[in-house]
Amino acid sequence: MELSAYLAQNPDFIAWLRIPGTNVDYPVVQTDDPDDYLTHTFSGKQSVVGTLFSLAAWMSLSWLYSYYADHFSHYSVLYGSIGAVIVVLIWLNLTAVTLILGAEVNGVLISMRKDEDAA
Repeated sequence: MELSAYLAQNPDFIAWLRIPGTNVDYPVVQTDDPDDYLTHTFSGKQSVVGTLFSLAAWMSLSWLYSYYADHFSHYSVLYGSIGAVIVVLIWLNLTAVTLILGAEVNGVLISMRKDEDAA
């Protein structure tokens, strides 16, 4: 597609970033409302599946880890008062992984839409 076609599809489009030999192949947009692109793709479609996945996975993992920390782990006996810090750091790590997985889900779905649009 020509750049004018991308501009017709999205008025925020200003350039295309492509680095040969890598997977970097993305449109560059400039807007007054960057929050819009947190929930929408370049073509304006909403991308909430990854958000919903992250939310469900995060709530489930938090509940399961809370249950584990309350019933099975004995961090305070083994590590003393630093045990609470260890529990929180593990929970933060699980939270980060969950958010990254949600972003990956969105990325895969956007890539699949891009392939469908190209076909």
